[in-house]
Amino acid sequence: MASSRLILVIVFLVSPGCVGPAVHRPIHELVASLPTPSLSLPAGTGLDQALQRLHRIGATNIARARGVEGDDSLEAVTADGLQEVLLFRDGRLSRTLPIGCDRGTNVRSYLHLARSEGRTAVIVLSSTLRHQGVPSVMVLLDREPARRYVIAHDHFPEWFKGLVDPRIVGADLDRPGVIFVARDDSGLPWDNAVIFRCDGRQVQVTPVSMARAARCSCIYDWYTGAR
Repeated sequence: MASSRLILVIVFLVSPGCVGPAVHRPIHELVASLPTPSLSLPAGTGLDQALQRLHRIGATNIARARGVEGDDSLEAVTADGLQEVLLFRDGRLSRTLPIGCDRGTNVRSYLHLARSEGRTAVIVLSSTLRHQGVPSVMVLLDREPARRYVIAHDHFPEWFKGLVDPRIVGADLDRPGVIFVARDDSGLPWDNAVIFRCDGRQVQVTPVSMARAARCSCIYDWYTGAR
């Protein structure tokens, strides 16, 4: 009997159905047009210099993601309308990765750093992001030549309810993949999350219930607003 009570407590803790979901609508800057779609910065440019350059040209909604790879600290940076992601290693520009989206569709973007095929991968998403007119998520691989995966939104229908306040958890796109959740236009969490993988052979997108996704404490905190 004691063990049954313990199981019930665990289910309560991990199931979002047992708590009220937080409503959250991020506040963004008004999107400004950039005078250039590329900063054309040389390799080795410092992160602070690059950020100063973005501010000088009036870039809005600067998006950043941080990570670690071995002994290197990584940071990815982009902004509204910038047609590239700047990838920094230990505070110096390592390379520029072209996003490959339709011009002007990458606004209010969100970045996430992961690994795929033994390389750094930058996931780029936005509610407005388009590739040849199709709403998509972009995955940029730091390899020579640069490689890009384009994942159409129709792999996860929840997207059409709206995409605000996205959260990606996970560092390995090959296996087990990363978990992706977001909120709809009302600010409420989607009913389902997705796990997606890119392993060099195929892109696989698997929907999962939010209850299952919320077993991850990061997503549980996001769901309940405890962040």
